[in-house]
Amino acid sequence: MGVVVQPGMSCFLRDGDAVFHTYSTYARGAEQTGGSSYFLDLTALGRQEDWEEPKGRADLAREAQARIRLVEIHNATVKCFDGTLGWAAHAPYDAILVAAGGPSIPEPLMVQLKVGGRLVVPVGQSRESQRLIRVFKTDNGRREEDHGGCAFVPLIGQHGWTG
Repeated sequence: MGVVVQPGMSCFLRDGDAVFHTYSTYARGAEQTGGSSYFLDLTALGRQEDWEEPKGRADLAREAQARIRLVEIHNATVKCFDGTLGWAAHAPYDAILVAAGGPSIPEPLMVQLKVGGRLVVPVGQSRESQRLIRVFKTDNGRREEDHGGCAFVPLIGQHGWTG
């Protein structure tokens, strides 16, 4: 009898020395905003909502905003732009989670992290296969941890894959 292996992710919350398992998902979810809503539920401010007029695929951004409202998420801002450039207006960040795989770690995201901050990003030599990398920004640069193989949708943009 063989072992069935499915892709998946787990979320953990650390409170001081205590670590709590808060959520796990296996295989690919059918509902596109589901992954985001689970992370947003972990935020300290609860569910809030903001909207910025998108520059780019406005139709997709408006559809995403409508879906987010439908599931009563209120602490999400929908912005349509090149995500590989980050969002400098709100930096520095404690943590950045990239939900698409690119050929390398986008340097603008590292610049926007606080010292001590973490960046989780899938990185690989092909669009089809990556390694899940956690990067810690340190006073002297960065420290990387490899958390194994994964497969995400391609990260498209200036510091990702081309169209």
